[in-house]
Amino acid sequence: MSPPPAECYDDAWWDSHDRGTRDRPRPGTRVRITEPGRYYGLQGTVTFYEGQWNSSTFPVRIASTGITMLFTCACTEELTPRERGEHSAARP
Repeated sequence: MSPPPAECYDDAWWDSHDRGTRDRPRPGTRVRITEPGRYYGLQGTVTFYEGQWNSSTFPVRIASTGITMLFTCACTEELTPRERGEHSAARP
């Protein structure tokens, strides 16, 4: 059996796309949970998923618990560089 063509591998798909279908964030993106409930306000990281699938959910690993759960864009917000701990170079 021959291997599938390169376009079937998700890494190849992510190499040419900044966001998943339905504007879902890329794996590795840091987010805050905005859905009311137990996890409200917690931060997490989007884990690997098949970005080309026609879905509205994506997995997020909650930093404080290690639990991975599915969320939608309406239930999360992406962290700013400052919130992620990234500091820009000092201005002269």
